[in-house]
Amino acid sequence: MSMRSGQPGLNAREYKSFKINLPTLPEQQKIAAFLTAVDGRLAELRRQVAALERYKRGVMQVLMGPEKFKSWEVIKAGDLFRSVSNKNHNGELPILAITQDQGTVYRDDLDKDILTSAKSIQSYKIIDKGDFIISLRSFQGGIEYSDIRGICSPAYTILKPIRPIVDDFYKAYFKKDRFVERLSKTTVGIREGKQISYGAFAALKIPYPPLPEQRRIATFLRALDARIGLVERQLAGAVAFKRGLLQGMFV
Repeated sequence: MSMRSGQPGLNAREYKSFKINLPTLPEQQKIAAFLTAVDGRLAELRRQVAALERYKRGVMQVLMGPEKFKSWEVIKAGDLFRSVSNKNHNGELPILAITQDQGTVYRDDLDKDILTSAKSIQSYKIIDKGDFIISLRSFQGGIEYSDIRGICSPAYTILKPIRPIVDDFYKAYFKKDRFVERLSKTTVGIREGKQISYGAFAALKIPYPPLPEQRRIATFLRALDARIGLVERQLAGAVAFKRGLLQGMFV
């Protein structure tokens, strides 16, 4: 610890007073070589994730691009999805959060301490499994999907399909860069920022392929997402392994 007042720091004399364990040079070389190999594995996994994500974006442009629209029925979004505001609950359903990076999740699972009064919860809307949600940030990242049931703030617009759909097809379509760009042009200003009204969304033209084709595309994209998820888990495991390794080496 520095004995000087003012800005904390260490001088050369204080550095010299520290004792450290210094491995032999051959052992240092072995450790450095091993850590270099671990770093190489991390870099390779990151490259794989980036390449798979680029491939997915390219595939989606082909599977859901303008050329495909020529052979598909194209309808207004309002003819396929209706806005619902079901508040018929007693407040016992779990509160959900709509996020861009995780989709629809239980709010308690987020690392946030948010207080909500019992009175405000009465105004919350029910989200059913299979619903789509327009959030205040949809103009940045598209429309979210929910595979869980709960309640959410009345600030969100809940969408239910009117006609039969394959959920995963529209889950992917509503995240396409081209769709998000079109959606962003429908924003209106509010005091807190921007939002997308149901009316603006309902006026957009979207594809309605035959259900068998929706299923084929959704199945392919699910398999691709599974592959991406696998590599991401491998990456997370490698990062945790390196962290534990360093902690064990330099305690």
